[in-house]
Amino acid sequence: MKAETEKLELKVVDLDLKGLENNVKSSTDSEGDVNTDEAVWHWVPTRRRLISGLFGINVVLLGAALVAGDTLNPVGLHHHEPEVFLLLLMGISVVWMLWYLLWSRRQPGAPPHTDHHAGGITITVVLMLFAGFSLLLLVFMMAYAVLMMECLSAAKVLLPFVQTPFLILQTYLLWSHSKDCIHKHKVLTRSGLMIILCTDVLLWLNAVTEDTIHMELELERQYNETISGLKSDEDSENSTECECRRQPACIALRKGYEVLYPFNMEFSLLASCMLYVMWKNVGRHMIRTHSGHAQKFTLRILCHSGILLGLILGVLVLISGIVVFLLYQVWMGQNDLRQEAFIMFYNFHICVIPTMVLCSLAGTLVYRWKESHEHSQHQGRDTNGGGGVAKAGGGVSKNPTRSLDVLLLLGAGLGQLSLSYFSLVAALALGAGGILGNLHLTYSLLSLLELILQNIFIIQALHSQLYTHSLSHSYSIKNQVDGVRAEEELVQKMVRKEESKDRGGVFLHPKHDAHHWSKRIIQEICTYLILCNIMLWVIPAFGAHPQFESAVGKQFFGFSVWFVLVNLDKSHRSSKRNFVVDMASVSKQWVLLAAGSKGWENYRHQADVCHAYQVVKQNGIPDEQIVVMMYDDIAYNDENPFPGNMINVPQGRDVYAGVPKDYTGQDVSAANFLSVLRGDSRAIRKRGPKKVIKSGPNDSIFIYLSDHGGHGVFHFPKSTLYAHDLIDTVKTMSRSGRFSEMVIYMEACHAGSMLEALPKLGNVYAVAASKPDESSYACFLDTKRNAYLADAFTAYWLHHTKKRDLRFTTLQDQFDYIKENVIRTRSQEENQTPCNYGSRSMLQTPLSVFLGRSPYHVRRNYKSRSRNFEVTDVVESANVPLLIQQNRIRKEQNPRRRESLKRQYDELERKRKKMNKAMQKIVQCCAHDGALCERLEVTRPYELKVVAEHFRTTVFDWDEEAFVFTRSHLQVLVNLCEFGLEVESITAAMDHVSQRIRF
Repeated sequence: MKAETEKLELKVVDLDLKGLENNVKSSTDSEGDVNTDEAVWHWVPTRRRLISGLFGINVVLLGAALVAGDTLNPVGLHHHEPEVFLLLLMGISVVWMLWYLLWSRRQPGAPPHTDHHAGGITITVVLMLFAGFSLLLLVFMMAYAVLMMECLSAAKVLLPFVQTPFLILQTYLLWSHSKDCIHKHKVLTRSGLMIILCTDVLLWLNAVTEDTIHMELELERQYNETISGLKSDEDSENSTECECRRQPACIALRKGYEVLYPFNMEFSLLASCMLYVMWKNVGRHMIRTHSGHAQKFTLRILCHSGILLGLILGVLVLISGIVVFLLYQVWMGQNDLRQEAFIMFYNFHICVIPTMVLCSLAGTLVYRWKESHEHSQHQGRDTNGGGGVAKAGGGVSKNPTRSLDVLLLLGAGLGQLSLSYFSLVAALALGAGGILGNLHLTYSLLSLLELILQNIFIIQALHSQLYTHSLSHSYSIKNQVDGVRAEEELVQKMVRKEESKDRGGVFLHPKHDAHHWSKRIIQEICTYLILCNIMLWVIPAFGAHPQFESAVGKQFFGFSVWFVLVNLDKSHRSSKRNFVVDMASVSKQWVLLAAGSKGWENYRHQADVCHAYQVVKQNGIPDEQIVVMMYDDIAYNDENPFPGNMINVPQGRDVYAGVPKDYTGQDVSAANFLSVLRGDSRAIRKRGPKKVIKSGPNDSIFIYLSDHGGHGVFHFPKSTLYAHDLIDTVKTMSRSGRFSEMVIYMEACHAGSMLEALPKLGNVYAVAASKPDESSYACFLDTKRNAYLADAFTAYWLHHTKKRDLRFTTLQDQFDYIKENVIRTRSQEENQTPCNYGSRSMLQTPLSVFLGRSPYHVRRNYKSRSRNFEVTDVVESANVPLLIQQNRIRKEQNPRRRESLKRQYDELERKRKKMNKAMQKIVQCCAHDGALCERLEVTRPYELKVVAEHFRTTVFDWDEEAFVFTRSHLQVLVNLCEFGLEVESITAAMDHVSQRIRF
């Protein structure tokens, strides 16, 4: 047997020697041709790919513009142009793939060259895995589209049905032809490959921006179960058709959609990369070399090379990561364990990432040593053998696979790099911000270091393989061309192999002996890093991303910038999530609505609050997170011709039905309002349930107040809310971490004076209906009710909120809309300008963070009903009581009742004149006549509070008769305080006047 084996080996050696001689001749004959090809390689392929390249760029830009337009302005594209464009591209791609696979590939001609670097077994297996999950996802999407056909556009229904054959054909094309360097029908081939590539890129981009189903999954958990009772019959019918939660099969399909979504995104990215390589390889000539022996990390190596340490440690990371991920998902559903979930997430990463840093650093150093050692060996061999080394590559063109590897590696890390640096800048500017802020900063810095070192390690590995092959290949060609020692090398290899057999050992090349330990280290490191990266991909890909909870980053850069950065990082981690929805799922949205007035003249204030309640309730915020404060004397008022009914727009729907009566009557007070806001139920003076805002550090709070106001004051029945108290409460809550972000909307005269002192806390934003020195305006006079139904500012706010998709509408968008329309509506003699205060970084925050999001069919129905929406009958709020009284007198038929109404009107005018006289006397006593004509802004809110309260208790109680004491009278008190007078001197003047003028 041994003799037969030796004969067989000698025959093999003889064949190798003959093959080598033939290779030497062919290399010598074609040397000039190869060099010529190399000289023109750099520009000829570029010219040949120019048409398809420019075509692809334009297709991607057009598609990106359509997708971005649909995301930023969902109601602007009425015909679903992005989906139609994708359908067109997929249809063309399917036709081209059928043409190529069934006809073009079968035409006679030279077989395509093969790029052995492209379409490796590992990449192909991963592609097949992603394709399988993507196909299952499309099955779910098709079933979902059929169930929801009544609520989806035709383009969205067709999309999964067209994408399925596109996915199947593309998978087969990449599986069987990803290595081909095609030389037939080059123009059509390049164009077809470019169309498929563009389609994959746009499908990925569309997947990143399309989050409708994810939104529905989260919002339906919060959507109220009794909302159908608040809708019309038409709305209820639409709700039955369009709400997936009514169909158990639909819920299961959507859950599968949510789980499989990341795999589909991965398939699009991986397929686009492989198609790019195929496109670059069209017309490419490959020179056959012996580069196929380059060492690749495969499962065979993992099983037979004795890798142990890296495998064990990597498996431990996988197991611990799975445990952390499961605990995170469970704990995030429990309010008292959210903090622990975040801490556990960060601690896991802070433990794993440093080990990856050390492994990447060690691998880089090993590669550097290995490269320098091989270089010195080849230099010594060249010196001994004589002659120089031929130019590396010998005319072989630059491989597009390697170039793409490096480009993708660097591009994929931009998201995490940006997020880490932005987190560092925010922490330097505002401080880390508590334990979560410190953990997030540490995590960001470690991620930054790990990303840089791991990229260096991978690029070094790619360069080392290229460098080693270049040296060995060039040395081999030199020997072959010179005809020196080629035969001797093969004989020596044979002899060494025989000697190894005689010793019973394994044959190893001396160089392999020298580098065996370095190769083993690299394999251990690669195994560990692969398993770690898999775990770090799985955790965010399926729903764990607390980086979005970084309040410091959101506060400093604003929601929009932070959203984009986190989204880029998640694209790097191959995760698709809507982070606004995720924040809503792990936090609560609190809403506090307060109408501080009473009496029929103030109909609009309570109607505003009731309407606001209906909107936030409809948007999915549950009753337990909404607190309503109103006197509740309008719906069943004697003057209401429609008992139990209140409307907020002409011919509008009833907004009173279903509104909770959390605080009514005397319980509606400034003190109770602040206690509710603080969550201090013990401080509330009220019988029965004491509903308060129990907000946490991750919760958002939205506050809406509607009533009369003055300089630095907001009126409640029997009490007054002062700017000093409001600002102080908000500051205290912010510093104690009682909320993540807060928004305040105030509808009142001089509302700006209540909010202008709001400090730059970073997480509080406020909008005032008017500037500090301006009045607000009422609108919509209803002659049947003899009441103004709404306030102009609030009417535009609610109209804009109801017609827009709040996921894509920011605070800045809404403020610009309200301000533009309020200014446009007022007449020349009127003066109302909405203004905003507080954190400007919150301007790009979506409104859905605070107000929820209404279902699509609700927005659609409202827009169809309110196409001619227009604010009319605008009048200054201070004049409303007089106008209402005049209308009463004019409509009254009973002479006695009419005379009584006239006396009431005259009494109001008399008391206002008396109030003017009282204010003049106070100014005279203070010896500052300028206080009667100046219009100073409030900068001393505490002093104003003391002076105003003293006036209310000693001179005139404006809570008893709200229409006597006007904004001009309050302006006098503001001026006296701003002149720098001592509070004691002002109060003494009031005491003196109160003894001489009595109301």
